[in-house]
Amino acid sequence: MSEMAKSILRGLMFSLAAALLICAAEALISLFLDIPEKYILILSALILAAAAYISAYRSTQLYRSKGLIQGLLCGAAVFLTALFLSVLSGSFGFGELTAIKAVLCIIFGAVGGVKGINTKKTKL
Repeated sequence: MSEMAKSILRGLMFSLAAALLICAAEALISLFLDIPEKYILILSALILAAAAYISAYRSTQLYRSKGLIQGLLCGAAVFLTALFLSVLSGSFGFGELTAIKAVLCIIFGAVGGVKGINTKKTKL
């Protein structure tokens, strides 16, 4: 496996852990507040976009080369992982929101990749 693929996989694992923490916080807030479904759907898209950004940023911090390409790949990997998990859970439905999530993941992944390559290497 190439170094780039390893860094993308590490970034993906890091972002999935972050997304789980964000989802847990959202679930905790939902226990006390009645959040309408349309806002839950928007939050899910934003959480996925944040995961793509985190994945790309972390991945480019590790590999330190080809930030835009790596960011696009990380965004696609986050989206495809979420898509695969929704198919496994039986809740898959392709619609407008799925397309929006795909575009958000690609854009936020690209931004995270460019940002990660243009900042100093972090210790995480």
